[in-house]
Amino acid sequence: MDFRGRYEKDRDERVSAAQNQNYKQMYQQVLAENEAFRAKLGEITASHGELQAQMADLLTQFELLKSTNNQRAADLLQISQNMEAMVATAYEQQSDVLTRFKADIAGRLGAAKAELE
Repeated sequence: MDFRGRYEKDRDERVSAAQNQNYKQMYQQVLAENEAFRAKLGEITASHGELQAQMADLLTQFELLKSTNNQRAADLLQISQNMEAMVATAYEQQSDVLTRFKADIAGRLGAAKAELE
């Protein structure tokens, strides 16, 4: 092989070695980025699981509050119905008292009128 052939062969080998080194560095960089991505994905997955657990807890609390509020609404309805019944009873009793009072006054007036005549 002549000088020129050896020079080109050495040059090609040096270029090839340099390219291989560049490829190795790029591969190592890709591996590092991939590992960072996997770590971030792991954090996101863990965070997602925590959020799902919190969401389930909030949903449970909401259902409990809804149940409690429904029970309170039923209790308030019952109280309202009881109050209406009490008012109706009081009105009937008041009406009876007024009727007896009117009858008593009418009787006294009639007796007083009879005495005056």
